[in-house]
Amino acid sequence: MEFLFNPYALTLLVSSTMVLGLSFYIGFKLEDSVRWIAFTMISFSLWGFFYGVELTQTSIDSMLFLTKLQYIGLVMAPACWVMFSLKYTGYDNSSSKWVYPSLFIFPILIYSIVLTNSFHHLHYKSNWLITSGPFPMLGIEKGPMYMVQVIYSYFFYFWGTYILWRRFQFANKHYKLQTRLLILGGFFPLIINVFYQTSWFKPYEGLDMTPYAFIFTYFLLGIAILRFNLLNLKPFARDKILEVMSRGVLVFDHRDKVVDFNLAVKKFCLHPEKIKMGQHAEVIFTDRPEILTLLKSSEQKIIESRINGANGEAIIKIEAIPILEGGPFLSGILLLFDDITAEIKINERLQNQATELQQLNNLKD
Repeated sequence: MEFLFNPYALTLLVSSTMVLGLSFYIGFKLEDSVRWIAFTMISFSLWGFFYGVELTQTSIDSMLFLTKLQYIGLVMAPACWVMFSLKYTGYDNSSSKWVYPSLFIFPILIYSIVLTNSFHHLHYKSNWLITSGPFPMLGIEKGPMYMVQVIYSYFFYFWGTYILWRRFQFANKHYKLQTRLLILGGFFPLIINVFYQTSWFKPYEGLDMTPYAFIFTYFLLGIAILRFNLLNLKPFARDKILEVMSRGVLVFDHRDKVVDFNLAVKKFCLHPEKIKMGQHAEVIFTDRPEILTLLKSSEQKIIESRINGANGEAIIKIEAIPILEGGPFLSGILLLFDDITAEIKINERLQNQATELQQLNNLKD
């Protein structure tokens, strides 16, 4: 295997090696759910590295061999991306354990077809050596399974992106920033790939610029993860903390729309089915004006409210805590709900006992 180095190949070899090392470090540093973003980065790094090696070759056999190595990362990256999206958003697969393993069935099938392409030519109908550019490149005629692989990659990427967007479209600024950076990190390379697939953008015939775009964006993403702790605050862990709290938690933004809540808060509301992301406070508390007044006050305050539930009347303590970000500007209100019925009854009983004791003392005197 001879090597003919050129700037395009060296750029990919150096950058993909850096991202590969960065990805392994992130994979060991982060916990299991977030670690899948590192696996996605590793997959694209393998694609970029072996494509860089391919650009140094002068024979078709060597190029086809390296193409098979590239496809290890190329077909695994979309599945890893969906796996990251599901785990990062806290998807519960306890009742459907087949979901995670099934993500890798299609990539394995596609890779098997790539490995055996010389027998059926479903992936590449034919191939040739392009010598019109500054260095030799592999020319291909796409087969039917090639387009299936492209559709699979696009579908899985948009599926994972939709999962992230769906989970955090009404989340706070921290999660929104993370989601936008993750989506933008993969959106730009996809545009480049669309240009490549449609032959709108090719510096040279046969040269695919997609690996360059992925390596660049994921290098920036890796720096953001390590330097700015991009994924340090994990939503799933935050959800677990909220769910074990006995107090109800309901978070509104500056427009009085729900941006977060825990399940415990539903037992403090007359219409729990109305509590959902993006719901306006007036819809949830249409028959409880005291809570709407508390929200409009925009100040830290505690009130008591009475509701008639299945177990009779309950007395609820509601504490409003303003959320200030970037100075004095109000970005939302946090409501904490606590059932103090038992506490009130105990206090009333103690007060009645004290009154009766005082009356007995007065009678004795």
